[in-house]
Amino acid sequence: MPHRPGLPPELGPFAEELRRAFAELDSRRELADLAWHGEYRPAVDVVETPGAVEVTIDLPGVTATDIRVIVRGGLIMVVGDKYPPRPAPPGATFHVAERGFGRFARMVRLSSAYDARHATAELRHGALRIVVPKLEERRGGPVLVPIRQAD
Repeated sequence: MPHRPGLPPELGPFAEELRRAFAELDSRRELADLAWHGEYRPAVDVVETPGAVEVTIDLPGVTATDIRVIVRGGLIMVVGDKYPPRPAPPGATFHVAERGFGRFARMVRLSSAYDARHATAELRHGALRIVVPKLEERRGGPVLVPIRQAD
């Protein structure tokens, strides 16, 4: 059975999506691949522009089929697997091993109203860029209420 990262309590509605995403990714993997499976923590940048929230995650060597992006309940969750390029030859001794491999789950909390239905994700040159457009704030702004003349 592959190692599963602990699920923090704040996951709430994401817990089942996380389990499903990992199960789907696991179903694509051959049993021989399970021995190397660890946890990986890719670097994340989050930038809020006037019109969107942009998330960039470093995922060198990862393909789009090994990633799931889910937006729900004010959170963006990115789940996936980063496979090692090749197994070490028998009898090999590592002198330096800094690159991480394994499964990962990163979450980003959205701080404003967003339009998840128009979110986009693109994987290019080892970086996943997710753009979630913001919705125009509907609270707190002035609203002109029409007045009907009653006789």
